[in-house]
Amino acid sequence: MTTSPLDISRRFINEVWNARKLDVADELFTESTITHQLRSAPGGEPTAPRRPDDVKRELAGWFESFPDLRVEVEYQRGYGDEVVTQCVIRGTHRGAWLGIAPTHKEVSVRMVLRQRVHRGKILEDWLLADWHGFLAQLGVLPPLEEIVRRTSHI
Repeated sequence: MTTSPLDISRRFINEVWNARKLDVADELFTESTITHQLRSAPGGEPTAPRRPDDVKRELAGWFESFPDLRVEVEYQRGYGDEVVTQCVIRGTHRGAWLGIAPTHKEVSVRMVLRQRVHRGKILEDWLLADWHGFLAQLGVLPPLEEIVRRTSHI
């Protein structure tokens, strides 16, 4: 039975993220999977390996800090061996995250994820997320409107 790239992407979101079945990452990622993120991603390199153990470790950290975290898919489409997903991640900041003490604030992060899948495995992914908006919600950065107001005289 062949599993489509769209099915693989949905398993990643529904089983690994939302159902917290971290071991499913062993089935979905390879030892040579690569992820691409903007350099501004907290703690992330712009291009780096994303092996199953990396995925499990990263997500365990998110779940410890945001125990009620959920991914809500707004749009998802498969194109050949690629899947594009537009989603919102929502949760409450109840544990330290990257050194930021719990704020107990409900937060959301808008993101777009593109995944390249081959033979039932995610080989590569690209992540574009609103990290500034997320950090502003945690109170670490001022809102974008405030930054624009402060710099409008320049």
